[in-house]
Amino acid sequence: GHILSCEDLRASYCGTDRIPDIGVTTLMLRQVPRHFTLEQLLSDIQTVVPHTAYDFVHLPFDAKRSGNITLAFVNFVHPEAALRAFVALSGRRWSSASAQPCRMTVAKAQGLYENLAHYESRMGRPGHTGNPPLVLWGGRAIAPADALRLLRCRDGE
Repeated sequence: GHILSCEDLRASYCGTDRIPDIGVTTLMLRQVPRHFTLEQLLSDIQTVVPHTAYDFVHLPFDAKRSGNITLAFVNFVHPEAALRAFVALSGRRWSSASAQPCRMTVAKAQGLYENLAHYESRMGRPGHTGNPPLVLWGGRAIAPADALRLLRCRDGE
């Protein structure tokens, strides 16, 4: 089939969420069903982009409610993948037939490094959720702290 360009994707989007600006890689997914696990979230994301399209997925957990906080943060490797996921998932019903559709917005932290640094800065704080983000490096899962070290080495810090 014909693969739409970014311009075509932008033009084809008729949802209510604000379309991300050019260059955005990290999206916040809202109205995630509270019972969703990381595996269920990834399964829904992978219906629209391959697992190689993202390198950071965080589904913060709320221990008091024994479920997620209904938000997830996903960093895509390229802005084009973020746009494709945005257009395909925005307003779409989750696979669990939840009443609320997926809503999407641009996350404050952008890029793998900023997301990891943000997560690291929150560790150990009151109210911090224990579940770490999924971080993919070269296609395999690694610990967030290891990914931060690798990025700092690569960038000469």
